[in-house]
Amino acid sequence: MESLGGVLVDTGKMLERETFACVGYSILTMHTTDSFTLDPHTRRVLVVCIDHHLGNTVVMLPVLVALAKHFEQGVDVLVDDRYAVLIDALPETSKINRIRKYPAQRDGQFRKQKPWMSIARTLMAIAVYRYGVVINLSGGKWATAATGVSMARHRIGFLDTHWPWVFNRKMNRPLQRSDGPHALVRYAAALSSVGADLKAWPSPVSLEVASSSTAVPSASESKLDCAFASVEGIVDAQGGQDWVVLHPFAGKSWRLWPLKRFAQVARRLIDEQGLRVVVVGAAGDRSQGLSLVNAIDRPGHVCFLHLPLDALLVLFRRAALLVSNESGPTHLAAATSISIVTIFGPTVEAVWHPLRSSRLTVLRGAACDPKCRGASRCASNRQCLMELSVDTVVEAALAALSSPPKVGEVKIHPLGLKRFMALSMPSVSQRSMQSQARSKPGSSRSRWSGEKRPKT
Repeated sequence: MESLGGVLVDTGKMLERETFACVGYSILTMHTTDSFTLDPHTRRVLVVCIDHHLGNTVVMLPVLVALAKHFEQGVDVLVDDRYAVLIDALPETSKINRIRKYPAQRDGQFRKQKPWMSIARTLMAIAVYRYGVVINLSGGKWATAATGVSMARHRIGFLDTHWPWVFNRKMNRPLQRSDGPHALVRYAAALSSVGADLKAWPSPVSLEVASSSTAVPSASESKLDCAFASVEGIVDAQGGQDWVVLHPFAGKSWRLWPLKRFAQVARRLIDEQGLRVVVVGAAGDRSQGLSLVNAIDRPGHVCFLHLPLDALLVLFRRAALLVSNESGPTHLAAATSISIVTIFGPTVEAVWHPLRSSRLTVLRGAACDPKCRGASRCASNRQCLMELSVDTVVEAALAALSSPPKVGEVKIHPLGLKRFMALSMPSVSQRSMQSQARSKPGSSRSRWSGEKRPKT
């Protein structure tokens, strides 16, 4: 914990300690309503990761990889069409056989959409394939519907989701408290539901898009280069070490630090350090992004880009620092090697801090008022954001820039359970014990068979 300008700054070490505490809490509270174990040789396993929030999807990825490692034949994954590129960016050893793309429920302007025919085709394909096991990590209605139409022998999901009667194997998630556990721990309840070895507790993932070792750039690199080329006056975009990425947007308005303060931070980094700034945002953020660029008023040193996720990963790999509100791109950046300075408002750090223990600085202007009842009922006019000064953010950014990451250093939160292996899982309910006693022992190998399929 550090104090910059009289304002509390939570650093990675403190977050690391909190995460270890949350993991211990989760092991003592997390269990399934039915105790059972799935044979690691089971085939045709589908993991449902439908979530229209980028941050939630990124947090799910370590659990997805751990589940794929548990099953020797790997798993398929159903993911929002916009985020399929994240699955492609996972390491080759992740054992993801097939990526099924679920039609996006929101367009680039954040408007809801219902592509009914595409949804019907996706659900039909799942039903025809006849999965043996479907594990639902999401909580939405469409994720539950996809689980139901699969008619899988084992349909695993959380009790607190829509239509829990669809699942014949149900999981309890640890309750969210002001001190945790982290959202990753909540998703990781799925590991205990399939009988995974606790040694396979999800390790944070590193996302890396394909890069070219030759003079010809890869497709993702070309997208970024073309985006920079479309901005007049911006040159030498491939260097990166003097680039600072700003993401001043968020999915919720109550997470937003004022844009004019972001403009002041950018001007100081440009004038005092000779850095260049690229503002990134979604298509719906373009108007505000261009207004911010005009407010910064440093032609040739600042631009706004709307990038696809693979190109955004390339930008994070090239740039030196990200300064952002707590948002999806912040969680995405945590899976790369870029240094991060992120600003938290009413969001609970213990639950939603990026999965990283180094090169991460979390800033907050003031502690939330005890009378606050979540972000929708703020009792202090967002003082947790408004009291954060420009000087504090600039100082944190300069501190992050002064200790650049080592080449290839992508290790983040050490979530291994070695120190907790002696802890026993809580006993199941009496009803579950009776159900377990009635079940006859036998092979749990899935009766479904099938070969691995290439990614599509």
